[in-house]
Amino acid sequence: MKRFLQVLGGAALLLILAGVVGFILFAPEGRRLDTTSRDYVSHVLDQPMKNWDLPALKAESSEELQAALSDEQLSLLLQKFSARLGPIQSHGTPRGESRTSVINFRRVVTADYVVPATFQKAEGQVNVRCILKGDRWKLLSVYVSSDALLR
Repeated sequence: MKRFLQVLGGAALLLILAGVVGFILFAPEGRRLDTTSRDYVSHVLDQPMKNWDLPALKAESSEELQAALSDEQLSLLLQKFSARLGPIQSHGTPRGESRTSVINFRRVVTADYVVPATFQKAEGQVNVRCILKGDRWKLLSVYVSSDALLR
């Protein structure tokens, strides 16, 4: 019994030690991913989304987003955003973070951000989810909320 408890205690100690080492090794990577994804979201709001530019927004879209929306659907959405909201005049600092997951033995890095935005015709909020593809961030989903879209 004593030997069993020693082995169990040793295994628990190794598990705790592995967690500490993992945190020390991966925490800087997490901060770097947070910084690069936050910068990417600001860039997307400042460039392709500022004037609801279809070609530029498509260039920033992931394969998953492009598969979910046809060109016609995306064009219609952008026309509605342009008509009811107008261009983005300014936006706040993106609030959110990146996450690293392992799905089917593959590392998948996503980031979720909420950004307050002032449009030409209304106030609103933009929720952006992006995914790291190779060394580039791409849009996974965009959700725009504003009272002006309800009218």
